[in-house]
Amino acid sequence: MKPKSKRGQGLVEYALLLSLIALVCVSALVGFSGNLGNVWGEYSNSIGNAIDSSASN
Repeated sequence: MKPKSKRGQGLVEYALLLSLIALVCVSALVGFSGNLGNVWGEYSNSIGNAIDSSASN
């Protein structure tokens, strides 16, 4: 009897690992979304203020 190929098993393991990494990334983004929104707002306000002050000079 021939030994079964382990290629399918390897692909399943890589798919599970990739899905776990994706889940961790999405969870981190959801968890930090409030903080990221605040930081993004501060940066955009700073850039807007810099543009306004340079345009008025």
